[in-house]
Amino acid sequence: MDLNEDFELASLLREKRSLDLKIERYIKESTNNVIRFSAKKFVGDLGEYYFFKHADIFKNIHQCAPSNSACDLIGELKDGFAQEHNLPPSVRIEVKTRYAQMGNNHLFGINCEKFDLLAFVALDELFQCRYIGILKVDDVLEKVDGQRRIRYSDLHKGKRVIWESSEWTEL
Repeated sequence: MDLNEDFELASLLREKRSLDLKIERYIKESTNNVIRFSAKKFVGDLGEYYFFKHADIFKNIHQCAPSNSACDLIGELKDGFAQEHNLPPSVRIEVKTRYAQMGNNHLFGINCEKFDLLAFVALDELFQCRYIGILKVDDVLEKVDGQRRIRYSDLHKGKRVIWESSEWTEL
């Protein structure tokens, strides 16, 4: 599966990354590093886009409105997949996206009461999708710490991933 077959999007994302870096440098230089600046706020929406485009285990899927809904997406699983993984036909999905995170990817703000499936989307420095993995809530629940966070690789090493776009590798 080629996660980055959309060449027009890839070109636009390269331009955006270049501009983001120029803006970040300008703001840091002009304020002597007093003002923090990050152009990464759109990362979550981009992760949902990649998930929507590539997670082929659904008959249909739609984004929840408004953006602060309890979950990000609602999906109707393909019959065989739902039965194989003992899931209901319709599931609530939370998408956590990390941008060029090095090492052991942490996912924050995990509230297991709000989803049935947790999707992890990893982006590289050019905002290209390098990995998508899906976990069942029951497998996530036991690993969430008191600060509502997990390490993705802890779950992946335990083979709890029920679907993935490609082989997982840490940067």
